Amino acid sequence: AGADAAEVEAAEARVLCLTDFLAFEGADRMEALDEELRDLVARHYTAAAALTELPSVAPSDAAQWEQFLACAVLGCAALTSCLKERIDLWFVDAFLELLEATYPTSALLEGVHWAEAEEVLRRHQVTGGLDPRERKRLFGEHCERLRQRAGGAR
Repeated sequence: AGADAAEVEAAEARVLCLTDFLAFEGADRMEALDEELRDLVARHYTAAAALTELPSVAPSDAAQWEQFLACAVLGCAALTSCLKERIDLWFVDAFLELLEATYPTSALLEGVHWAEAEEVLRRHQVTGGLDPRERKRLFGEHCERLRQRAGGAR
């Protein structure tokens, strides 16, 4: 029973309330919303952004209900922005691991151009989560790191 309580407590420590995401400072939360939702949130932004928990209101109180909806929408937009950023970071990390596994040394990169590397790397699903320009940029940075590493080893 003690282990179960500890597991529940540990899980609760990792679970965030919707309003916890209001503090997320990544991408602009408002960009995750369509025009109608942006208008709703804009009318209540100051109150919504400062919340620590969603208020308990009934739909029969139109003014309070609209503010509640604006708060919930802003929290969901912040959650969406946070998750998108985390997923994007995961794809970058996974692609960097793929580069390291495929081309761990500068010797293996000797004479390899981006088009050839792209053809080899595209066989892995992880590359589909990144824009081709981002993959090319990360490949160039990987090549540079390997050159520096090889130059320092001499």
